[in-house]
Amino acid sequence: MIIVAHIPQATLSGTVSAVDIVSGKLTLLGRTINVTPETTFSGLLTLRKMTLADIFPSMIVAVEANAAGGALVARSVEVLSPLRIAPARFTGFVKAIGATQWTVGLGPAGSLAPDFLVMVDKFTIISGNPKVGDRVTVVGELTATGLLASSITKLP
Repeated sequence: MIIVAHIPQATLSGTVSAVDIVSGKLTLLGRTINVTPETTFSGLLTLRKMTLADIFPSMIVAVEANAAGGALVARSVEVLSPLRIAPARFTGFVKAIGATQWTVGLGPAGSLAPDFLVMVDKFTIISGNPKVGDRVTVVGELTATGLLASSITKLP
């Protein structure tokens, strides 16, 4: 019996931080990985052939890749966890409000409790008209660049 096995030059697994369908690339563990028509995709229970369009940031994948021309080229991409990471949620005190980020601390002004930078965008829902010093609940998603708030709600 003869068995031929392909051993990839690199095997990476972790959370996808970015997908660029137009360029045929995904980012995993800080590395850009090129996808070609020969790349195989698996792991989701679907009746159609999977493609890069089925991969989203926050999915956990395993990639077998080879080096070609100084870049990593995926041979296969297997989705290990199709579920997005559960939203992050915490309660704290508003320390600063900016156009694109807020500072929210776990303790009131003057306390030694840690502060968190919370990114906000046009999709962030801000309820109760919170101001500096107010106690708020922040719900968001952990991204490659930090916590992006989906909502900030002033507490009574």
